[in-house]
Amino acid sequence: MLLRIIPKRLLLILLAVLVLLAAINFGVAWHYSSLLNDLALQVRDSEVDYNLTATVIDDGLVKLANGPDDGDWRSPGRWGLSWRTPSGTIGTGMLGDIIEQDEDFLIRQFTLATGDPPNSTAASVSGDIYPNDPYRAFGIEYEDIQYEAPVGKQDAWQFEGTDDTWAIFVHGLRGDPGDGLPSLSVLNDLGIPALFITYRNDKNQPQDPSGTYQYGLTEWQDLHAAVAYALEQPGAKDIVLIGQSMGGGIVAKFLYESPLASSVTGVVLDSPMMHFEETVRLGARQRNLPDFVTATAKWLATLRFGLDWDSMDYLKNAHRLNAPILLVHGENDTRVPIETSHTLAQLGPGLVTYTTYPNTTHANTWNTNPTRHHQDLRHFLLRVAQPLRH
Repeated sequence: MLLRIIPKRLLLILLAVLVLLAAINFGVAWHYSSLLNDLALQVRDSEVDYNLTATVIDDGLVKLANGPDDGDWRSPGRWGLSWRTPSGTIGTGMLGDIIEQDEDFLIRQFTLATGDPPNSTAASVSGDIYPNDPYRAFGIEYEDIQYEAPVGKQDAWQFEGTDDTWAIFVHGLRGDPGDGLPSLSVLNDLGIPALFITYRNDKNQPQDPSGTYQYGLTEWQDLHAAVAYALEQPGAKDIVLIGQSMGGGIVAKFLYESPLASSVTGVVLDSPMMHFEETVRLGARQRNLPDFVTATAKWLATLRFGLDWDSMDYLKNAHRLNAPILLVHGENDTRVPIETSHTLAQLGPGLVTYTTYPNTTHANTWNTNPTRHHQDLRHFLLRVAQPLRH
């Protein structure tokens, strides 16, 4: 009798454990799917994370302390520093070479741009070192224009040039046209006219009917409208597309869908988000989520938010790409997996010029090595910009 009872009890215990594990899995997956919605799908402005302390200690030097272990504040190159001043305004400046460092602090070269110098002030380091104005940044004239897109008029910066190939810069998630400023001096030197565009769901721009970011599924239509606008300008013949991060996915979807894709003679992809699902998996691994929890979270995201994961895989149709591509990616990218760029590079050296940047985080190739970034871009544009090919 006892022998019959014990297995039943063990079975009940086992079933109870399995139910508990399933409930925990479901709960964690539900939370992660909600986090995915908040961080990646919902339309909102970028938030600045003031996650270190900055103090100007001498003319041209700033001490940075108490920052994240793997943050850009410890990376070589040029970086932007921002902080809130006592008056409530935002101060900005540029970080340069590292002069001294240990486990807890760095001393770097520093150039003040706006505001009062930081003094034991909460601060943030980012890749943005220029004022968000091309004329203030470089003295390059531009015009604020609007182009007519399917969801309404979209803002853009327009730069004049002498070339008959136009460049169009497409920024990443919650970015803006200013993200393209590191490339502007090269375009201007070569006489290439350009549009740095906004698209649906950007700040102060029309929203997508879904109310969420679509990672290229609908945004490509805005790029199509921008290309049409550029080709309508006097003398315009060809297009070079520059896509950064999510902007790379928008560019890819445009090339697959738009009847104007044949006008594109070259593509620059900087840390491109070519496979949304792989990007989400990378984020899950960084949060130490087991694969089975991630799979459940993806399933829940499909049910809750209507995500079509397969449609946001732009690598599966990469064989259809036929314009020359300059592909750059930082080896320390923790937002978009560099493996997706490895896959894209397999299209072959005849089509893809692939270069990786060591010690470089997401979309910060210019910051860690501006000289190389400019050389890579210049050499590529000399290949694909119309007058310079002859």
